[in-house]
Amino acid sequence: AARAGGVRQKNVSKTTMGIDGLRALNVFVDSSIFIGKNYNYMHSSFVALKEAVLDERANLLVTDVTIEEIKANIYEDVGKASQALRKIRATAKVLRNVPSLNESVVFEDIEQASVGAQLVEQLEQFLKDAKADTVPVAEADTRFVFDCYFKKSPPFGYGKKKREFPDAFVLSTLSEWAESMQEDVIVVSQDSDMLGIEGQFPRLSVVRSLEEFLSKVTSYFEELAPTAQQLLEENLEEIESQLEQQFQWLGFILADQDGEVNETRVTEIGGISAYLIALNHGTDGQPAEAQFELTATIEFEADVSYDNLETASYDSEDKVLIPWETVERTVHCYEIVQADLSLQFDTVHPYSVEIEELNLHTPKDVSVYAEEDDGWPYK
Repeated sequence: AARAGGVRQKNVSKTTMGIDGLRALNVFVDSSIFIGKNYNYMHSSFVALKEAVLDERANLLVTDVTIEEIKANIYEDVGKASQALRKIRATAKVLRNVPSLNESVVFEDIEQASVGAQLVEQLEQFLKDAKADTVPVAEADTRFVFDCYFKKSPPFGYGKKKREFPDAFVLSTLSEWAESMQEDVIVVSQDSDMLGIEGQFPRLSVVRSLEEFLSKVTSYFEELAPTAQQLLEENLEEIESQLEQQFQWLGFILADQDGEVNETRVTEIGGISAYLIALNHGTDGQPAEAQFELTATIEFEADVSYDNLETASYDSEDKVLIPWETVERTVHCYEIVQADLSLQFDTVHPYSVEIEELNLHTPKDVSVYAEEDDGWPYK
């Protein structure tokens, strides 16, 4: 097959592979997912997607327009990162006195073109490793796309939203591919304008996260999936305990005042959602391993202290404010966290289970605000 940008060009006569008589699930991953995961192809969900493709459980589709959109966002984000580094140099100037830090990325301009090219190369390598099939947008039904625009149908919606034309052409391309193959395609996108596309594109359906798609794959192919899900629910108390412990070790930053976060206390862990993204059977008597991606809402109290600038006096000689009072208060906060969870369990009753690993990976630091939002606990 011909190649474009290191990614295979799709031959529409090719049938989708599968295992055990079950056909692989076709999936298209929107640019919003790549951006949301910071182009990190070592993320557990990207790794699980690649493994699902190699195991012939999934078939990854991309379009040439989507690839170019991701590349454009990479270069844009590199530019933003470069500007952010320049802005903090004055504040971080004391670090120049540390020999090991003087030549760090903070104090040296990055070569944006070179850095962007490296990230693009990583993207192309991931698509190659995941055997992504490229469907050219030239296959799109242009007239149908404009009909959707004038009728305000998804992905255009109210106001017609001209910026949605690239998405509309991508969806039309995927729809044409699906009709020609007589197969369905699952679209993974965080774009709310994608919701409701089934009415215009009957063979397309939307899920909001890569983890949700991977959970569908695992449930479709794995007989042990319900058992793994049940064991997760039976061990939620221990999982919550480990989440709380790891959360307390994060960095807490007072974002809206010049002050400190002195102490934090978790008050509640709720809203846990868990997607089973991979399941490996044990061999030779070894236990099975289930990999989950967890999302949870953690509510907590934070004791903060900061200078009260409202009562400060102004030193005209040094041209600085001199605070005379320190504010100490407790604020109520919440944070949405994500974690990787690995459960090991015996494959025969009574299913002895062990939490092999729980890694809270997002966020790394938590911003605390002295002025609480009126919309607490909803952002």
